[in-house]
Amino acid sequence: MENLLIPDVWRPEPDAALCAYLAHELLLRLSGRRVAVNREVLIHPTDPYGAGDRTDLLVEAVPSPGDDPNVTTSGSVKRVIEVKGSWNDEVSTSQAEQLAGGRYLPEAGTDVGIYIVGWYPVELWDAKGGNRKTQAKKLQLDTLLVHLLDQAAGLSQAGGVHVRPMVINIPRPDKQKA
Repeated sequence: MENLLIPDVWRPEPDAALCAYLAHELLLRLSGRRVAVNREVLIHPTDPYGAGDRTDLLVEAVPSPGDDPNVTTSGSVKRVIEVKGSWNDEVSTSQAEQLAGGRYLPEAGTDVGIYIVGWYPVELWDAKGGNRKTQAKKLQLDTLLVHLLDQAAGLSQAGGVHVRPMVINIPRPDKQKA
């Protein structure tokens, strides 16, 4: 049998893979604390079959006696994290419309959220097919970040919400050495 060469091509994983990675890292870093990190939490059902608004990540902490004395809440503290890939059609609008704009934050019972964009350098993509690369090429990392920071500042002033955008540069993994 002849050896078939598998081409070494790369394209970013879907948003769900980045969410899984972020949830895993948060769980590792928050281990031993009274914190839950949940993925795809249904916060606003739209039908009896499970459809509705779902946050990518919902982090919930319950203060315990002896924690920070400045914490006055007796309930939990929630933070919604929305994650998008740089190729997403709505990457420049979802922070305002989806996360802060009367949907995820109020539905989750919090006024604080984090908007994370996974930025995968387009020049490193070499897989053929699909439209994600074409979409991602339309944006520049610095321009997107400035836009999201300005948008977050406007949302904080206008709507009483606190949103923190982040663009995480995710390089292509190194080839595995045999």
